[in-house]
Amino acid sequence: MTQEELMQLQAHFDTIKWYDTQANGNVDTCGSYAFCVKCDKNVEYPCAKAKVAFEAPVSEKPKAKKAASDKVIRMRKPRAKKA
Repeated sequence: MTQEELMQLQAHFDTIKWYDTQANGNVDTCGSYAFCVKCDKNVEYPCAKAKVAFEAPVSEKPKAKKAASDKVIRMRKPRAKKA
């Protein structure tokens, strides 16, 4: 997503948050949306980036590495008995 698109999306969320705050008796609604779990308020366009991260498909999210205990252990084949 480009900087321009992020800026526009952030402006959109700022407007939504303002109206929601007014509707809730001036109680700040920042942090009350589902995508806020991905929010980092220290970055530029925090709401826009949180929304994009929240909606990212599972395939784009980093995969967890397998633990060593998940490796397949090969067993030796038993030797044939001599007659």
